[in-house]
Amino acid sequence: MSKVTLSVPVVKKNRVSVFLTSSPECQKNFTTTEFFIEYTENMESIPASILMVPFLYNLVPISWFKDIELEVPMLDKKTFESLVILKENMSIIHGNVELGGKLKIGNIEDNTNGNEVYKKAMLFSGGVDSWSSFLSHYEEHPYLCTVWGADIKLNDTNGWNRVKKNTLEVCKQFNTEAFFVKTNFRDILNYFHLEQGLEDILTGNWWHDVQHGMGLTSLFAPLMYKYHVELLYVPGTFSSQWLEPIASEPRIDNYIKFGSSSVYHDQFEKNRQEKLVVIKKYFERTQQKFTIRVCYEGTGGENCCICEKCNRTIIGLMVLGLNAENFGFIKINTKRMKKLIANNSWVYSKARLLSFQNIQQMIDAKRLDTNINKDFIQWFSNVDFDECFRKNQASKFNKFKRTSKKLVKKVLK
Repeated sequence: MSKVTLSVPVVKKNRVSVFLTSSPECQKNFTTTEFFIEYTENMESIPASILMVPFLYNLVPISWFKDIELEVPMLDKKTFESLVILKENMSIIHGNVELGGKLKIGNIEDNTNGNEVYKKAMLFSGGVDSWSSFLSHYEEHPYLCTVWGADIKLNDTNGWNRVKKNTLEVCKQFNTEAFFVKTNFRDILNYFHLEQGLEDILTGNWWHDVQHGMGLTSLFAPLMYKYHVELLYVPGTFSSQWLEPIASEPRIDNYIKFGSSSVYHDQFEKNRQEKLVVIKKYFERTQQKFTIRVCYEGTGGENCCICEKCNRTIIGLMVLGLNAENFGFIKINTKRMKKLIANNSWVYSKARLLSFQNIQQMIDAKRLDTNINKDFIQWFSNVDFDECFRKNQASKFNKFKRTSKKLVKKVLK
């Protein structure tokens, strides 16, 4: 069996590193041997078995899906106990696929602290999901947890500074604090090779289908241990309407454990448009403007207002009678929106199809006359998105791309 061995965590003040030693056939899954996480404070007092938690949660799925032995020198007891149900649920989520692998652990340590001060934290990217969850829990004053290295690339310093500034402004506005981490937890993985042989299992990609649930939440395990945080809220991406595999959902997030801490997948009962309603209600009550950061295409941490995700969010706000400019969208072009919807460019997946249909369902015909975007919304309400999706999937160009991708993967096996 192929093998990956993790070193003892190497701590240099705020930086924690684990070094990977891999058998030759495993090396192609990684781009480097150092997996690092940088925190904003010294980590030298944190038990090594807690420091190991984020490295284990990010790498153990590779063991499962690639049938590899993973050896770690130590691990937190609660984390170790969580792996049985997580592996089982990961299999179920992916159609009861048979998962393999072997885990070899040196020392298993109990890090429960019995602390009676119950603090909360929340993953916070500044997007729709984050804002909806936060506005539903802000009275609990959760620590806001933001990651450099997830959607903001490590070389995008300007983008990170803007995102960090936005998070700190939210903290000041709502009287709470933030946890920040910088990590190569995505850059260390060679996603192309990881996805080889899994074409019939993954409906999206490794990050979307396998990694980001356990991967993101566990980054904050050392800080939660240090500050006695009992619960981390994970703002849900998809609602219970979504039936396809995804790495972050209740069957994964709610079973992640470390020390005395646990994780909760929040607002699984709400779709994206219903979360915008939560934002609307808060705005109407307070008239408080804030930036909703949704863009993966732009640089500098801003919304490009060109990509599908930006425009889908803008349309969702419009339908609710909100001015998208109050939420960080400054370049709104409804003519371009019509063109790209009409040529089926944006309805490229079942997730996008469901999202657009959820927006349509929120259109209130009785209030349409008072909406400043009445003409566009009237047009949007009549779009047949089922037909858009069918045409997108049937188009020769998209069919060629999908066929070519599969062919390249077969040739490189």
